Amino acid sequence: MPSTSLSRRTFLKTTGGALVGTLAFASGPIALLAPSRSWAMPLDVLGSHDGEVLLQVTKHLFPHPGLEDAVYAFVVKDLDRAAEAEATRTLLQGGIKALDDDASGDWLALATNDQYLRVASL
Repeated sequence: MPSTSLSRRTFLKTTGGALVGTLAFASGPIALLAPSRSWAMPLDVLGSHDGEVLLQVTKHLFPHPGLEDAVYAFVVKDLDRAAEAEATRTLLQGGIKALDDDASGDWLALATNDQYLRVASL
Protein backbone atom coordinates (compact mmCIF):
# COMPACT_ATOMS: atom_id res chain seq x y z
CA MET A 1 0.00 0.00 0.00
CA PRO A 2 1.50 3.39 -0.94
CA SER A 3 2.34 5.77 1.87
CA THR A 4 0.44 9.04 1.70
CA SER A 5 0.73 11.94 4.06
CA LEU A 6 -1.97 14.39 4.96
CA SER A 7 -0.73 17.92 4.57
CA ARG A 8 -2.70 20.92 5.68
CA ARG A 9 -2.86 22.02 2.05
CA THR A 10 -4.38 18.69 0.97
CA PHE A 11 -6.90 18.74 3.81
CA LEU A 12 -7.89 22.32 2.98
CA LYS A 13 -8.31 21.47 -0.70
CA THR A 14 -10.39 18.42 0.19
CA THR A 15 -12.64 20.12 2.74
CA GLY A 16 -12.62 23.77 1.73
CA GLY A 17 -15.46 23.68 -0.76
CA ALA A 18 -17.73 21.73 1.52
CA LEU A 19 -17.13 24.04 4.46
CA VAL A 20 -17.46 27.25 2.46
CA GLY A 21 -20.84 26.11 1.21
CA THR A 22 -21.88 25.09 4.69
CA LEU A 23 -20.74 28.36 6.27
CA ALA A 24 -22.48 30.38 3.58
CA PHE A 25 -25.78 28.97 4.77
CA ALA A 26 -24.92 28.55 8.47
CA SER A 27 -27.55 31.00 9.56
CA GLY A 28 -30.06 29.90 6.98
CA PRO A 29 -31.52 26.63 5.71
CA ILE A 30 -28.56 24.41 6.63
CA ALA A 31 -28.57 25.63 10.23
CA LEU A 32 -32.23 24.66 10.41
CA LEU A 33 -31.31 21.10 9.38
CA ALA A 34 -28.85 20.76 12.26
CA PRO A 35 -30.96 19.08 14.94
CA SER A 36 -29.16 20.39 18.03
CA ARG A 37 -25.84 21.45 19.54
CA SER A 38 -24.88 17.80 20.02
CA TRP A 39 -26.10 14.96 17.86
CA ALA A 40 -25.08 11.58 16.59
CA MET A 41 -23.12 11.58 13.36
CA PRO A 42 -23.73 8.28 11.54
CA LEU A 43 -20.86 7.52 9.18
CA ASP A 44 -20.87 4.87 6.46
CA VAL A 45 -17.14 4.47 5.75
CA LEU A 46 -15.11 6.05 8.55
CA GLY A 47 -15.25 5.02 12.19
CA SER A 48 -16.66 7.16 14.99
CA HIS A 49 -13.17 8.08 16.25
CA ASP A 50 -12.22 9.19 12.74
CA GLY A 51 -15.36 11.31 12.57
CA GLU A 52 -14.72 12.94 15.94
CA VAL A 53 -11.13 13.77 15.00
CA LEU A 54 -12.16 15.18 11.62
CA LEU A 55 -14.83 17.30 13.30
CA GLN A 56 -12.30 18.82 15.70
CA VAL A 57 -9.65 19.31 12.98
CA THR A 58 -12.22 21.08 10.81
CA LYS A 59 -13.14 23.35 13.71
CA HIS A 60 -9.45 24.21 14.22
CA LEU A 61 -8.88 24.92 10.52
CA PHE A 62 -12.07 26.92 10.05
CA PRO A 63 -12.92 28.50 13.42
CA HIS A 64 -16.24 30.29 13.49
CA PRO A 65 -17.47 31.56 16.87
CA GLY A 66 -20.98 30.46 17.66
CA LEU A 67 -21.22 27.92 14.85
CA GLU A 68 -22.72 24.68 16.14
CA ASP A 69 -20.87 21.36 15.85
CA ALA A 70 -23.84 20.04 13.92
CA VAL A 71 -22.98 22.38 11.03
CA TYR A 72 -19.33 21.22 10.99
CA ALA A 73 -20.68 17.67 10.94
CA PHE A 74 -21.92 18.26 7.40
CA VAL A 75 -18.25 18.59 6.36
CA VAL A 76 -17.44 15.31 8.11
CA LYS A 77 -20.33 13.61 6.31
CA ASP A 78 -18.94 14.88 2.99
CA LEU A 79 -15.50 13.54 3.92
CA ASP A 80 -17.08 10.21 4.85
CA ARG A 81 -18.71 10.08 1.43
CA ALA A 82 -15.39 10.96 -0.23
CA ALA A 83 -13.69 8.21 1.82
CA GLU A 84 -15.50 5.63 -0.29
CA ALA A 85 -12.50 6.11 -2.60
CA GLU A 86 -9.65 4.08 -1.16
CA ALA A 87 -7.03 6.79 -1.78
CA THR A 88 -9.07 9.38 0.12
CA ARG A 89 -9.83 6.97 2.95
CA THR A 90 -6.13 6.10 3.26
CA LEU A 91 -5.20 9.79 3.27
CA LEU A 92 -7.73 10.72 5.96
CA GLN A 93 -7.02 7.73 8.18
CA GLY A 94 -3.28 8.27 7.80
CA GLY A 95 -3.63 11.87 8.94
CA ILE A 96 -5.75 10.84 11.91
CA LYS A 97 -3.21 8.17 12.86
CA ALA A 98 -0.39 10.72 12.61
CA LEU A 99 -2.24 13.09 14.95
CA ASP A 100 -2.95 10.27 17.43
CA ASP A 101 0.65 9.02 17.29
CA ASP A 102 1.97 12.54 17.89
CA ALA A 103 -0.33 12.81 20.92
CA SER A 104 0.81 9.52 22.50
CA GLY A 105 -2.25 7.68 21.24
CA ASP A 106 -5.27 9.97 21.57
CA TRP A 107 -5.26 13.41 19.97
CA LEU A 108 -8.81 14.04 21.19
CA ALA A 109 -7.64 13.76 24.82
CA LEU A 110 -5.36 16.78 24.40
CA ALA A 111 -6.35 20.24 25.58
CA THR A 112 -7.92 22.33 22.81
CA ASN A 113 -4.86 24.57 22.48
CA ASP A 114 -2.54 21.55 22.21
CA GLN A 115 -4.79 20.09 19.51
CA TYR A 116 -4.63 23.38 17.63
CA LEU A 117 -0.83 23.55 17.85
CA ARG A 118 -0.51 20.06 16.35
CA VAL A 119 -2.95 20.87 13.54
CA ALA A 120 -1.17 24.16 12.82
CA SER A 121 2.12 22.30 12.43
CA LEU A 122 0.78 20.12 9.58
